[in-house]
Amino acid sequence: MKKILLSAFIFFAITSNSLAQVRKLNAGEDQTISPGEVAHLKGKATNVKAYTWTTSGSGKFSKKHALVTDYIPSKRDIKRGKANLTLSSRDKKIRDTMKLNIKKCGTVNAGDDVVACGYQWGGEIPLTAIVSNNTDSITWSTNGYGGFDNPNAYSTTYYYDASDVNLAVIEVYATINGSGCNGRTDTVQINLQAAPHLEFPEPYVQQMGTEPVYANVYLYGYASEGTWTTSGSGYFENPGSTFSAYYPSANDVANGCVEMIFTTNDPDGPCTPTSGSMTACFNPISLPCPTVDIGGDRVECGYLSGGGINLEASISDYVESITWSSSGNGGFSDANAFSTTYYYDATDVNNASVQIYATVSNSGCSSSAGIVVNLQSAPHLEFPEPYVYQNGSEPVYANVYLYGYASSGTWTSSGTGTFENSNSTYSAYYPSAEDALYGCVQLTFTTNDPDGPCGPTSGSMTACFNQVCPEVNIGDDIVECASSAGGEIYLQATTTTYAESITWSTNGAGSFSDPNAFTTTYQYDPSDVNNAFIEIYATVSSFGCYNSDNLMIHLQATPELVFPEPNVYTCAGGAVYANVYLYGYASSGTWTTSGTGTFQDPNSTYTAYYPGIDEIGCTTLIFTSNDPEGPCGSTSGYMEACFEECSSAAARANVLEVELHPNPTTDKLELKTDVVIDKSKTYITNLVGNRIDFRWNGNDINVSTLQPGNYLLHVISLEGGLYTLRFIKL
Repeated sequence: MKKILLSAFIFFAITSNSLAQVRKLNAGEDQTISPGEVAHLKGKATNVKAYTWTTSGSGKFSKKHALVTDYIPSKRDIKRGKANLTLSSRDKKIRDTMKLNIKKCGTVNAGDDVVACGYQWGGEIPLTAIVSNNTDSITWSTNGYGGFDNPNAYSTTYYYDASDVNLAVIEVYATINGSGCNGRTDTVQINLQAAPHLEFPEPYVQQMGTEPVYANVYLYGYASEGTWTTSGSGYFENPGSTFSAYYPSANDVANGCVEMIFTTNDPDGPCTPTSGSMTACFNPISLPCPTVDIGGDRVECGYLSGGGINLEASISDYVESITWSSSGNGGFSDANAFSTTYYYDATDVNNASVQIYATVSNSGCSSSAGIVVNLQSAPHLEFPEPYVYQNGSEPVYANVYLYGYASSGTWTSSGTGTFENSNSTYSAYYPSAEDALYGCVQLTFTTNDPDGPCGPTSGSMTACFNQVCPEVNIGDDIVECASSAGGEIYLQATTTTYAESITWSTNGAGSFSDPNAFTTTYQYDPSDVNNAFIEIYATVSSFGCYNSDNLMIHLQATPELVFPEPNVYTCAGGAVYANVYLYGYASSGTWTTSGTGTFQDPNSTYTAYYPGIDEIGCTTLIFTSNDPEGPCGSTSGYMEACFEECSSAAARANVLEVELHPNPTTDKLELKTDVVIDKSKTYITNLVGNRIDFRWNGNDINVSTLQPGNYLLHVISLEGGLYTLRFIKL
């Protein structure tokens, strides 16, 4: 029985010892990240005390020999889309490998550059972007002054205005977000070649008899030449000139008036020729009463942001003036021109129609014409819940509100699920297995009212399943020049996916303007500046899943200068001591002076200043810190050194100087000078400027009680002279 127990004990001991020696490494689960992100690694080790991370790629580890570290993929890794990360023991006998997959970024092509004829009253340019991943959202923007009918649709229309035409060249940008890469942009350049237009400084000229009249036109836009023609039978002296004499025929004079028409003939570019006319009359006494025609009633697509309606008046005979007016709330580009633009606003669109009139007059005779412009409100969509979420295979609900000329439409999905009723503005969407596996799909609603000038429009919302845990990025570490009184630092967080909430925190003593906003400001205080380093954390959460990011803020203290003796005095010709204390990010500097003297050592914070010959009065001694690195830069300050005329005894003493013996000393100082010392006013300070108690032993100074170090003896003579001497107490 004892032998059996002993054998069992030995087996248990061997087995326990073997289990204790098991060595394991675990590199963690495989990961998938987006370009621009880092992989957060959390390795585990059992009975392994030294380990190293290696990679099959060319990226870098933030801490190569730590279990918890970050891997920063290289450009080559991102291009390959993967890398193997291996955690190994120092002897290479134990290892484990995880796979890192890197998503491919979506791409966008906004199309080719456009050359268009640009009209001063504005116009439209259709645009279509092609993306490599139809789950990407798109945003159109521009450096111009116009707008888009739908800035979030792949196919949109850019409405330019007169300011764009004046610029001549504008850029339009298509930016996609999604598929793990945000901010991918493609640019289209739009060259707006100004449409030719004409101005007749004298739209009507008259001449009695057969004398010539002068045809005159100003050319604007993309037009530099043209040709005159006439409705009569006379001839032009130079029909290719913008200013030409017209000789009327006998029939012209008999008929009374003719039209002189100028037509541009520049063939190149997207703009076509344009024409305009002026009237020449002979024997104008018999001018007929004019009539005007501005066309028939119209139906236009009306945008709540406003728009323009081009108008053209044609007349039967010469008119002295034309005036445009309307029943609406908008205005005209030129209410007294034959060609004009009416700019309507949201009030006109809400009223559904506007009446426009043109009135012409001549010699007291006037007539009018009017039209009705029906403004069909452009359809636009509003999604009350642009993001919806559902865990598992339960349906989500797609909901849209229709405004303007839209009453129906159809839902489509970027995924493979189905709608309960794809033609209803409120419909259940049942995700497929692929939808739930992918995570999110776009649900797009497109209006399908075919009649009228507006056409359909589209918009989308996002539905997500098995919500992906959001990751947060708050940027790189910050180096800031910090005021000792405190200040603020701007912070912004971005997330890879939707996050329900964010919380900012810190190990510093400051506070946040809003600790629960994605954009906030950290107000640091003097304690943070004294500590030099603080750490900022941002934690986001979504459906119980949390992730954090942090950054380090290096607060480099603003350099400050303190002069313990801002004003020093001595007799003319005597030296003074320039002294400054450096605080903050400053360790060295240089003295300069407004005087003519020199410094014993201009790069020392404590040095003698020797005044120039005949230097009387006060001189400024300036110290400038010269630490060039960091965000703070240098700073300057000054003290005053004053040199006065003293009595002959004081002046003589100044020449002889005051001597101290011994220096350095252990117990006493002996003064040797011909100057009569005022013992009651003579004093000792340390280098900081604090006064130190001492005793006189006759003419000697007892310094035995002073702590070892450097001191200044300020000797005052009965004549008022000041002598500052430095000594060392051993």
